[in-house]
Amino acid sequence: MKITKLKFSIQGFGVPRSFFLFLKLLGCPNTSRVDCFSVSWKGENNYLVPPVSLVVETLHHLKASEGVGVLIIPRWTSSPFWPIISCNDTLLFNSFVKDYRIFHNSTECVTLGNNKSSLIGSEKFKSSIIAIQLNFTLHEE
Repeated sequence: MKITKLKFSIQGFGVPRSFFLFLKLLGCPNTSRVDCFSVSWKGENNYLVPPVSLVVETLHHLKASEGVGVLIIPRWTSSPFWPIISCNDTLLFNSFVKDYRIFHNSTECVTLGNNKSSLIGSEKFKSSIIAIQLNFTLHEE
């Protein structure tokens, strides 16, 4: 199924919208769980927008949960998380990546949040953003 046709049941890290379950690393209003890494993400379609510093942990937790979802991250091929999803520094992905979409104009998909000193979402941010559909289930459908 293509990224544009997915319906999500869990949103991790980001701002709650009309999602069934909202998980954060730290507590905030409308949070269903305080530590999103303390619960399994199995059986849910996860919408994941972690801070860059938590992308590796997010990937490991989704894999350990045998979960599926879409991960929204900067397209930084030299970052520590890129070798986990890609076979090299290009767009040749590992088998658990089912689809992706690149946003060359990051203003199409990210805005500056509460952290006004953040690079991502600011006018200084010039990188692409990539939405990656991941499937870590053992028995893919």
